Amino acid sequence: MLRKLLLISIIWELGRVSSEEACESISNCQQCIHAPSCGWYLQYRSANGSGCFEYDYLAQEKTDLANGYYHPPRPSFLVMTTNDSYPLSPQEVALNLRLNQPYTFPVTFIPRRKEWGKRAVKLRHNIATRGVVNLKFYSNCSNRFDEMKETNECDVEFGSSVEFLVVVEQVRCSRHQPESIKRILIYPSPSGAALRLNVYAYCYCPCEMDGRRGNPDPPRVIPDCRKRGTFTCGVCYCEDGWAGKDCEINTTNTI
Repeated sequence: MLRKLLLISIIWELGRVSSEEACESISNCQQCIHAPSCGWYLQYRSANGSGCFEYDYLAQEKTDLANGYYHPPRPSFLVMTTNDSYPLSPQEVALNLRLNQPYTFPVTFIPRRKEWGKRAVKLRHNIATRGVVNLKFYSNCSNRFDEMKETNECDVEFGSSVEFLVVVEQVRCSRHQPESIKRILIYPSPSGAALRLNVYAYCYCPCEMDGRRGNPDPPRVIPDCRKRGTFTCGVCYCEDGWAGKDCEINTTNTI
């Protein structure tokens, strides 16, 4: 048992170190915030000059602002409007996403009129197959003995309900915009009011958008890194032979 626990601990530690090294090998903010476990520091950098570090939500989320940390918010889901008189619930939601990290949330369809009887309901959406956002539906059609499978259609009768899981993924960002907002409609067929889905995702780092349309807050003063490096997104990338926050350390000086 002790050997097994030791082996698990070693594997976990190797995975953690590998993740840290993967983050620190990224040299720019945009690639960093698109990596699943990485975030970008504006004030700190690693030994190899990168501002990209492994991000621990539980340990660091409360100190982001104090540490000058630029990082997209963790995926989150908020129900904005719900009304039991509508067949599809909820009616409006907001979703924060990280690029290429899917998020899943449930929606429920309940026939509200006796005339419905028993028939198939099909969920549809108004986005292209290949676009900025991908969307898929899953359900077991209220059969608890069946596994969830990808489908947007289930039989349902008046007096019962059916639940679908909606999987949303931001797969691409529009150019020249640090933030990407997409409004999607999900509606039941043959009838019913649509669900409004507001998808919000950080796509670019504002500090890398100097001179581009859409830069919300271009820096007014850019440090010169003592003319020994290039300043990018809060970090001085020093030339060979120099290190430190402002490239003030001569690494070739052995005295």
